[in-house]
Amino acid sequence: MELIAANAKIKQLQELLKARKPLTPSKESSDTQRLATVLKALAQHTALALSRSAKVADPLLLTDGTNPIFNNWKL
Repeated sequence: MELIAANAKIKQLQELLKARKPLTPSKESSDTQRLATVLKALAQHTALALSRSAKVADPLLLTDGTNPIFNNWKL
């Protein structure tokens, strides 16, 4: 859901960027660069969110009532 919302926001910002009128050449280029930087950071954030693996639950404790001891594991 977060990825869908982020992609929709990126698309909305890109459409706003295309539709707006340039103010002045220097102001326009700095605004465009700032918006491009924000869009790039947002894209990296969504890619990072997708690359994380799900947490695996800890295994259940032994339930047969024994506590195994392995002497060869002791130092």
